[in-house]
Amino acid sequence: MKFTYSSLSNLIKGQFYVADQSKVELNVQPFETDTLSDTFYQVFYRYNLEVFGVDQIDEDEARERLSFSGTAQVFNLATARIHAEFGLDDTQEPTFLITVFLEQTLGAKPWTFGSSFPQLANTVFEEVEVLNQIQLAELNMPNIHPVLLVSSYDYTDDTRANVAVKSGLNFCGFVNLNKPPFEQFRWIYPNIPTVPACGTLSFTSPTAVQNQVENETTPDEDPDDETIDPSAQVNHPAILIKVFETSFGLFNPDKPIPIDCVMVSKLDPLGLPQLGVGLTADFELGGEEVKLEAILWGSDMGILHLEADMDIPLPDPIELAEKLGVHNTFLSEFPDPFQDGTGVHLTRVSFGIGLRSKKLLQAEMQLEALEDHPWDIIPDHISIDAITFSILVTNPFAENEREVFITLGGKIAVSDALLVDLWYKIPSQVIYGGLDPLSPRDLV
Repeated sequence: MKFTYSSLSNLIKGQFYVADQSKVELNVQPFETDTLSDTFYQVFYRYNLEVFGVDQIDEDEARERLSFSGTAQVFNLATARIHAEFGLDDTQEPTFLITVFLEQTLGAKPWTFGSSFPQLANTVFEEVEVLNQIQLAELNMPNIHPVLLVSSYDYTDDTRANVAVKSGLNFCGFVNLNKPPFEQFRWIYPNIPTVPACGTLSFTSPTAVQNQVENETTPDEDPDDETIDPSAQVNHPAILIKVFETSFGLFNPDKPIPIDCVMVSKLDPLGLPQLGVGLTADFELGGEEVKLEAILWGSDMGILHLEADMDIPLPDPIELAEKLGVHNTFLSEFPDPFQDGTGVHLTRVSFGIGLRSKKLLQAEMQLEALEDHPWDIIPDHISIDAITFSILVTNPFAENEREVFITLGGKIAVSDALLVDLWYKIPSQVIYGGLDPLSPRDLV
């Protein structure tokens, strides 16, 4: 179907508008456009939505827009005020934008993320204070409300501090930085009481969005069919809401690096859930872009751990010695994997910032070498590979309190009979090890 303003108007007014009871029933299926209907379904987990209290549909032919306001039962809100707008983009494809106002009513509890999204109840998200329209009016921001925006397209909202709205479900509102969980690192960001926060939310289960939608198997699906993807039932949200951006002298007070604060929910590389308030810092290391990340999952954490996993090859020993102006023939005796610039890799860095002391309390770096490239110390008898070297420095800028801890580990193979994991700690001078769990040996 090729859409024009006339056909869009007839579709909205003819199929969706029910005169009795001033009710509009949105049903996006007749649009037959994947982008619009899929976006609608991914948010509401259905193709229709009833809106009550609609007096009329407002038409703006010049802008090719139709809109109306009313109330609906969405996101666990019994009577949410909404505004719906339909239009056409530059390619004459239909678009929609539905605004759900998170208003504070007299005698009602303040809205929280857990109010609308059960998965976020009893998490750090529940501690975030979202300012309501009355509080915002007291801060000289009248007619501003916290909202949930359901959009079929990306755009910049100039009515809300030019925040970026993405296709799908978005939260836009002002949060209190003087309350948990943000107050524990209040010193990192500018001295302002509140900031606009905006970002996307995505859920994989209907029950996570609204409890009035039943999670039932469709008639075409067999509940005993093992071909149904079990990951479709994973009940974990994907959230990225940007709160503010600032800069902080992590390594050098005179050279601050940019830091973003976000509310985040995601799965880590091992598939484990991470949910909380996150800080991210980008900087360059060894010609590579590195992203440091920290997740605060509670309101009373002593140390903020910024961590980054990477795989950056380091110069070979001879090249490094030449750069340092050192000549040592001993270095040429190192095994070949060390000499080609691929033997040693920087794989991890982390920094611990005291949330009370506001200082860098610890820094850690991990190097790995000879991964899958054994070094034959005694050919055919003893070899070593998978070497790990980590160094942890506490109180790095306090000369009298600074401590250095080193851990050196690796796998030692004795002929073809034994594979041992061995570790050595400094300064405790402790050596410990054990049989590699992946290479058991029969005792009889």
